[in-house]
Amino acid sequence: VFFDNKNFECVDFGFKPNEKVDVVIRPEDISIVGFDNYILSEMTTPKLTTYAVDLDKMAMASIEQLQQRLEQPSRPCEQRIISVHFIPRNSVRKIN
Repeated sequence: VFFDNKNFECVDFGFKPNEKVDVVIRPEDISIVGFDNYILSEMTTPKLTTYAVDLDKMAMASIEQLQQRLEQPSRPCEQRIISVHFIPRNSVRKIN
C-alpha cells in the first residue's frame, strides 16, 4: 500500500486513487516508512519513520543540469543520486 505523505490518501494496492481510508498503524504488526520527512510525519500516532532528502542539494543539481542543457541542448540527460537521511520514529518494528 502506498500513501501520499501530504494528503494521507491511499494511492495504490486495490483502492481507488482518491478514496479516503482509515488507517490504523500497529507497529507490532507492520512497519511503515514514509519519504520526504513531511511535517505530518511527526504529528501521526505513532510518529512515521521516514527518509529526508537534502532539498537544497536536489535543487542545485537540477539547476546545474538545466544550465548545462541550455548551453548544450544535445547533451544527454544524466542521472544524479542525492543521498537521504533515515529518520527512525515509531512506525517500524525490529525484524529478528
